[in-house]
Amino acid sequence: MIRAALAVVLVLAFFLAGCESCEDRMVQDATQVLDARKKAMEHADMAAYEKLISPDYQDVIGDRASLMEMLRKTFEGVSKVELTILRREVKVVGEEVHAIQDFKATMYSDKDQFKVKGSERLVLHRKDGRWMIVGGLRERQPD
Repeated sequence: MIRAALAVVLVLAFFLAGCESCEDRMVQDATQVLDARKKAMEHADMAAYEKLISPDYQDVIGDRASLMEMLRKTFEGVSKVELTILRREVKVVGEEVHAIQDFKATMYSDKDQFKVKGSERLVLHRKDGRWMIVGGLRERQPD
């Protein structure tokens, strides 16, 4: 009887430890995607950015095509982008990872610079073995 109880406790302990490490791995993998997105934005690299966005992407702007068109217009004439993540919170929600990021960005053109500060909420989902951004919401904050 005691052996059976100990066996159940051990199995539960291994299962719970495994689940925690699974969540940690999900957060790490999603954070790598977020970091790659930041790098793509800093270099105005639309091709790299596009690889991180799911074909199923949907947010208040619209679908993936709407997001990419908005970014193309934003990056037209921009020679450099400085993006600083002020705060990042990443958590697992079921099969998804939700990220909240506060940021500040400065975009430079040949003649001017434009500063923006804001917050964004991104949703990432694993599809075909890859983590991709499937949705988001951005809010601009007053300077």
